[in-house]
Amino acid sequence: MKVTFLDVGQGDSIILEWSKDRPHICIIDCHQYLDRNKTIEWLKKFDYKIIDLIILSHPHTDHFSGLPELLKYCIEEGIKIQAIKHAGFLSLDYLQFCVNGINPNRLLQKFFELGTKLQEETETDYSYLISSHWPATTEFAIPDCDWTMVLHSPTSSEQEKFLTGYQVSNLEEDPENNPLANWLSSVIQVRKDGHYFLLTSDVEKDVQKRIGIDGKSFFDDQTLLLGQLPHHGSSLNYYRAFWNTKPRLKPTHIVISVGRNGYGHPSIKTLADLRKYGYEPHLTNPNRLHKPSIESSALDVFASLIEKPSNSNQFGISFEITDNFEVYPSRS
Repeated sequence: MKVTFLDVGQGDSIILEWSKDRPHICIIDCHQYLDRNKTIEWLKKFDYKIIDLIILSHPHTDHFSGLPELLKYCIEEGIKIQAIKHAGFLSLDYLQFCVNGINPNRLLQKFFELGTKLQEETETDYSYLISSHWPATTEFAIPDCDWTMVLHSPTSSEQEKFLTGYQVSNLEEDPENNPLANWLSSVIQVRKDGHYFLLTSDVEKDVQKRIGIDGKSFFDDQTLLLGQLPHHGSSLNYYRAFWNTKPRLKPTHIVISVGRNGYGHPSIKTLADLRKYGYEPHLTNPNRLHKPSIESSALDVFASLIEKPSNSNQFGISFEITDNFEVYPSRS
């Protein structure tokens, strides 16, 4: 299994790849950044003709801005998409409540229309992604793969909080995004033979606490190989107990999808805490620096945590997980 986190600025684009009789690919989120759609570039580079699964973790622009173009490209090039899943009901009105403004609404409408078109014309499985009624999890197979996916969130509990306007703890959002839609953030555990990696999108602290209780049996006998820190490394989404109570491979690689922003992402204190407890942070944009009003000693800590500058032509950072569950990071 190969997991790639593309460098798409302050947004998410994740690619899972495996082989079994043919190359397989799963795409989780697709953010267009600086007029580039790196997900499409990846498909071209490796000449994919079939996409096994596309997942929209939750309907915020930094996670879906490149999806309409991706679906349009696949239709035009005859690339078959087996399934598309997103964290919401199949209702345009429902989805558009997640964003603000004409352009985000237009993009989300285009995604909805193209998804429906693929469902009607090519038998693509286009459906909403929600775990079973709370408290529960949903497990589903990945096509032609020894790994399986466990969806821990959103559940009906998180959907109810979204629909009733229950306040989120983190309001650090682009004006185009309704912060309440972070209740719909997907938490996906991809596991095999007692090992797993964890993708958390922009999940709230309260949801991490719930998963720590309700999903405990899915983690206790499993070893964490690789994680994604939620919401671009914001301290407001970092719940230490969620990450430090799980059996894991040490040092544990953890990825932060981050670009230029005005929120101080990633949090210096969060990065230092991760290092303290045996995590090895990786930034999708290793050049990412911010200059908050803090003492120089804290800046020195931050400088020791980031990676060396990357080549501008690189896609992002990849992790090769071997059959023996060894994890090897590399710049793609």
